[in-house]
Amino acid sequence: MVKVDFDNYFQTDAVEVSEKNVVECSLNLSQDNADKILSLTGKVYQATADKEDGALVYGGLAAFNVVFAGDELMRTEVGAKFSFKTALPDKDCEVANVEYSLYGVKIKSDGVMLYATAELVATITYIVTEEKQFVTSVDALTKTGEFCQYPEKRFSSAFDVEDKFDAPKIKRVLYSGAEAFIKTVRAETDAAIVEGETVISVFMLPFSENGDIIKEVRRVPFRFECDAGGVDEDCAATANVKVDKIFIKVFTDDDKNRCSVSAKVDLIITGMAQKTVQATYVEDCYLADRELLPAHTKLSANRLSGHKYTTARVSGRLNCAVPEYARFVKLFGETVETGEVTLDGGVIKAEGVIYGNALFENSENALISNAFQLPFSLSVPTDADNISGLTLVADEMTCKLRSGALEAETEMFISYDEYTREFVDVLSEVVEGEQKLPDTSAISVYIGSVGDTEWDVTKRLGVETEKIKSLNPEVTFPLSGGERIVVFRKM
Repeated sequence: MVKVDFDNYFQTDAVEVSEKNVVECSLNLSQDNADKILSLTGKVYQATADKEDGALVYGGLAAFNVVFAGDELMRTEVGAKFSFKTALPDKDCEVANVEYSLYGVKIKSDGVMLYATAELVATITYIVTEEKQFVTSVDALTKTGEFCQYPEKRFSSAFDVEDKFDAPKIKRVLYSGAEAFIKTVRAETDAAIVEGETVISVFMLPFSENGDIIKEVRRVPFRFECDAGGVDEDCAATANVKVDKIFIKVFTDDDKNRCSVSAKVDLIITGMAQKTVQATYVEDCYLADRELLPAHTKLSANRLSGHKYTTARVSGRLNCAVPEYARFVKLFGETVETGEVTLDGGVIKAEGVIYGNALFENSENALISNAFQLPFSLSVPTDADNISGLTLVADEMTCKLRSGALEAETEMFISYDEYTREFVDVLSEVVEGEQKLPDTSAISVYIGSVGDTEWDVTKRLGVETEKIKSLNPEVTFPLSGGERIVVFRKM
């Protein structure tokens, strides 16, 4: 029997699944406050995901922030923990990432109390690994090649960023939010260096009755070294970041009639590094005296090209009802909702909406809040075969009231991962077949072509390579073209 040697190949593929559920939470407000609510926003924090009995249990905290006008502007924040279970696409898969979004946040009533309700969309990325075998050598004449393998090393870390700023004396914080994005990721020995920024937005009510609402937007850079044992500077690396918690503290100096505001944001980074490893495989094999029956299979790999970061300007008229004779105050609660993302002809196309609330003051000095939307469409050139982890974060929006409409502009921070899809056709099995009938011709002649190897000539003449070389000692491989190779047989 012909001797065959094998090696294992672990082929990984990302499977993305979206799960939809409804979450709700009591606002601790009575029904008669319904027409006083100026803003209701929601965010998911403290995300968890654990495999349990062949299923994935994922959860977190759905936090809702409510701004309402009583005798003065007030704020309440409530939260509801949630937990859902879903089947795994494969029992041995890994959970690479879980992203949460709250859509259609609205108020409902049971006739007595008010509740916040929203559709929770959990986008879960699984890594499914399939073990395949490929032939590395055969006890026969072989045609071999090399392909790249990309073993993956996954890592995760938690850290926080902080920022402080001064403000006029304030009564309370009406709204706070934070988003984070990654600019660069690189691998060093046993570590991944991740750099990015956190955009923190704080909306505050001043003590001065004649003072405008205070809005402070801070961009806080971060650089974090994640423990990633087994990686080095030859690895390609990527990561994503999510906000886990946000804390705002206000310190008042009555003597100076000022405040110092401290913002702390807890972040969680998850990432992956790939290393390139060369592997030799058998493309084809041949015996002159016996049939060999090879089975073929395709191995595929997503080769990480790297993490990419760019920016784009987004502007236009807001879809927002503007009260007649009202003064525009500020936008707050801006959130980016990403819609369809496609990769076509070397261009990433991303569509979505920036939404939030616009605050106005009417002729009676009463505050009015109306929801706004700014649809956008972005095009980003790329050389990648596919992308993943697209993150869109908006900077502070500048907005003006012109001709009865709000016009706004912002800078969008865009980060994503680029991949190249690679395929290689390998032998997965070799079975020995029937004995070949001997060639009855006394002589065979082959005129060489440029680049011909022992493999090409041996298969063409049906004679072992050693015999071809012994009968044609002047021939060297690969051929330069035009050589006359002769094989004699005993009759």
